[in-house]
Order: sequence, then structure tokens, then C-alpha cells
Amino acid sequence: MGLPKVLSRALGALGVLRGCAASPKAACHTEECVSFSASSSASSSALLQVAQAPSFKANSDGFDLCVVRDNKCIDLHMDATWDDGVTSNPAPELNWTDAQLVVARYDEDLRWLDALPQVPTVIYNRGDEQSRLLPKARENLRILHQRNRGREDQVFLQHIHKNYDHLAQATVFLQGWPFGHCPGFLRAVRRALTAVLTPQMAGPVTAGYIEGLAPVTSTFWHYDIEGGLIGLALQMAERNVPPEHRPRAAAEVKDAFAEICQEILRKPCPRQQWVAEGAQWAVSRDRIHSTPRHLYAKAMSLGEGWAGKIRGLVLEAIWPVLFGADHWEPTQVDYLPELRARANNRARSNDDYCELATGAVSGTGAAWRHLIYSCSQRVEYCERQRHAGSGDSQSFEVERQQYEIDDAMGFLPWSLAAQLRLVLFGSSRWWPRNSPQARQSLPSAIADRGYSPLVVELNGRRIPVGKGSVE
Repeated sequence: MGLPKVLSRALGALGVLRGCAASPKAACHTEECVSFSASSSASSSALLQVAQAPSFKANSDGFDLCVVRDNKCIDLHMDATWDDGVTSNPAPELNWTDAQLVVARYDEDLRWLDALPQVPTVIYNRGDEQSRLLPKARENLRILHQRNRGREDQVFLQHIHKNYDHLAQATVFLQGWPFGHCPGFLRAVRRALTAVLTPQMAGPVTAGYIEGLAPVTSTFWHYDIEGGLIGLALQMAERNVPPEHRPRAAAEVKDAFAEICQEILRKPCPRQQWVAEGAQWAVSRDRIHSTPRHLYAKAMSLGEGWAGKIRGLVLEAIWPVLFGADHWEPTQVDYLPELRARANNRARSNDDYCELATGAVSGTGAAWRHLIYSCSQRVEYCERQRHAGSGDSQSFEVERQQYEIDDAMGFLPWSLAAQLRLVLFGSSRWWPRNSPQARQSLPSAIADRGYSPLVVELNGRRIPVGKGSVE
């Protein structure tokens, strides 16, 4: 499972900034952590540092949490009643052998778990052990603190392998912020869990629910693995090399994808496969057991692979196969081939699965299915909106008191911690964000607004660099 040749060379010469916790206690386990200090002329507007203690108010019916949706900071109501949007089922009484939520976390806001007190939950926490973003303590909640190694696929494999003989009847595998793939997550996860445990009570079948298996997302991609249309893996391969090398890089990442897939499955990789975006599944114990324990161990032994992500992208595609559903595909969807990007096709649920409940978001009475981010990871953005008078989150008014906001005039020093990850080959040189060289390389409208990105000089050609990637 070696690196693709073009890609391995591409990963050999150029550093791209990637976010790393700015706390002095932060640890970079896989790459060197580098600190950068701003000059006195740089703006320090709305630089935020985390302080202490959660402050949102909750009751038995739920609470509001600040989120960012369509570039606006708003309040999302976290309904703590057992409302799945389609049935009138009462809240179940679940113990550890009935069901478990398994959550992979680094620094995400997990307070949404306070809206699911009915479900036993295991959090694999790779971030701050004292974070104010963790849920409230309760009897059916366990937090396992670990070093920050691997992505969510490592967490899911580890949980299955370690607990193979003692799995709950139903397990729901989740990312730390599941709303990014399913804005109406709270209703959807209750519905998916019910479908696995008691399908006769789950209401209409949706999103490709089958016996013992239910995705917790509303977006699906059809991969043509044999033809090399493998979604994000292909996009990453093409993005990280010059145009003249993209066909070769695409061929090599296709071969690597198929090789890892076959290594995991111990059989030929499917020629085509429907993929549930985000790898969030509710799955029965019997389905997990359809794959022998040693194959999960084998998958773990392969490591994360190229870009620290390739194994996770392969697993995202083949979880249904590992769970005994070789020909799984979504249902109740609209097909969107015009939006297929680097896949063979794309589909999205055409019912209300993963939609927000009416009135769940401040400022609207309609159901929404748009990307939602946590304000905890967009604090500076929300603070800027607040100063501009365009924010609409009451909970952020309370949340912001938990942060220290640096002086906007630039009188105080500030620094940025970042990680370097190699993504390009060839000679390169970095220019500071506000240097004359960087500004000369960008449109004046961008530079004048003060949002000019870093610029890299690659073989004599200056390239503006956005958030962690070369455009």
C-alpha cells in the first residue's frame, strides 16, 4: 500500500498551513507544529482565545446552540424530547446492551449530545479533556481520552475490534459534528436507531434503510471504482499536482484506492458502489459480525495512508460491504448527475430526511437542508458579524463571554500556531500574508479588504493559496 508515485513526489517539497490548536498544551502528533508571529502592522481584529465553563441554558425540552448556516450565525434548537419527525413513539428506555452512540471527537462542540440523554454514548475524545464543549456528565455517558491519532475511521475500527464480542444490539457511528452531513440530525438519528432496533415502529423507509442498517445522511455519491470516479480521493489527487500530471495522478490514486479496498475486504473491490457521505451509520450487531473480527484488525493495521485520509475514504465507500450489504443503494432520492463532481452520480433524499424541523432555526419557519457549522469553530466569524450588526444568534451573546477578544487596533502581540503538510513538488518559497510580494500577486480588491491569502512561489510562478490548498 505504497504512496502513488506522482503523489508521493507531490507531497515532498511544499508546506501548506493547516489549523492546529493555539493552546500552549496543543500537541501535533503527526507533523511538526510551527508558530508564526505577526508583525506590528498586521491586524489582530477579533482574535479569540478560549476561556472557561459552558454557559448555555438547557431544560427538559432542549436548548439553543449557536450555528453558522448560509454565512450567518443563528440559533438552532436542540430538541431533547424523542421527536423523530415521523412517528409519535415515546422515548425508549435503552441500556448499554441495547444501543450505543460512538462519537469520534477532536475539538468539535459535543453539547448536542445533551439532547440525546436517552441513548448510551461513548465519546473517543482526542482533544482537550477539560473542554467546555463536552456534554454534561450522566450515567449513560463515557468519555475515553486518547492521543490525537487517526481520523474517525480509526475510532470506528478500534471500537468494533475491541468490543466485537460485547457490541450493543445497535451501534450508531458518528463524527463529532454530525450536522455537517445531516442538518436535521437529531430527528434522523432517532429514526435510524429505531429502524435498526424495532423496524416495525420506524415509520416509512427512507434513505436506503434496510434490515439492520440505516445511513445518517441525506447525500449520496455513486463511485465507479473501476473507472476511477472515486470522489474526494480523485479530487485531492488532481488538486495537489500541476495540470500536466493530473491524468497520471488520477490513475495512481485509483489503483491505490482499489488496492486498499481489496486489502480490507480480502476480495475484489466492488466495481461500483453507492457511498453515504460522512460515513455515519446505524448498524446492528449481526451486521457488524458479518465481517470477521480479524478483517477489522487488518484494516486498522493498514494505517491512514496517503494524505492521512485515503483509508478513511475507502472505508467511507465500503462500510455497507463490511456490514454485509454488498449491493446497498439509497432510496427515496433525487438523482443529480449534473452535480456529480468526481463521482459517477450523486443523489439526495427527496423527503424530509435530515431536514431541520420547522421553526428549529431562528429567523425562519421553513424546513432547511443546508450545511451547518458549529459557532465554536467559527467564533471569529460570528464576532465580526456581531460587530457588523448582521448576526442573529442570542446564544452567541452568552457564548462570546467565554472568550477573550484581543484588541482590534493591533496594539497587543498575537501569534498563530499551524501545521505544515507537504503537498507540492518543485522549488517553492513562501511569502508572508501582508508582504508586498503577496499583495502584488493578488487582485487589488482582495488585498484592499485585508483578506489576502498566503502566496507561494512555485518554479518562478506565484500562486495564491486559500485555506490549506493551492487553487
